[in-house]
Amino acid sequence: QVPVGDQPRDIEKQIRDMLLKFIMKPNSIILAVTAASTDLANSDGLKMARDCDPEGTRTIGVLTKVDLMYVLSFLRLAYLRLRSMIFS
Repeated sequence: QVPVGDQPRDIEKQIRDMLLKFIMKPNSIILAVTAASTDLANSDGLKMARDCDPEGTRTIGVLTKVDLMYVLSFLRLAYLRLRSMIFS
């Protein structure tokens, strides 16, 4: 969330304001897309959706990169098993 290149210093605020302009409309459907590796409790997109649609009637949550979570979990498990074999 840091401006890159020639982006304005307030790029985060500009994007947030633009999103809010659309998702605050009661006839809008909110597509809250979050990577599976992200802590959902700290997701900015989900927070904005919750603020604009507290009951969740207009919000669809989508988790992306679920396949990477499987790979990371498998690698972590393999590492822990290998470590236990070496140090046991």
